[in-house]
Amino acid sequence: MCRGTFFVLQIFKRYIDKSKMEKTRIEEKQTDNRQSNSGISIFQKYLTVWVILCMIVGVLIGKFLPAIPAFLNLDYDIPDDDEG
Repeated sequence: MCRGTFFVLQIFKRYIDKSKMEKTRIEEKQTDNRQSNSGISIFQKYLTVWVILCMIVGVLIGKFLPAIPAFLNLDYDIPDDDEG
C-alpha cells in the first residue's frame, strides 16, 4: 500500500470515529430531553380538566351568585382618543 492511500485511510477513520461520537452525543441529548419531558406536573397533565372546571365554576357563579358578575361589570368611563 502506498503512503498516500494510508494517509487517506487514516483521515477517513478519524472522520468515521468523529461521526460515531457525534451520533452518540445526539442520542444522549435526546434521551435527556425525553426524561425531562416525561416529568410534567399534574397541573400540566390535566390542564384541559382545569380549564373546563373553571368554566363550569364561572357559569355557576353567574347563575347562583349574580352579585359577583354585577360587581365585575361596572361601567368605566374610558375616554376616546379621537376627542383629543
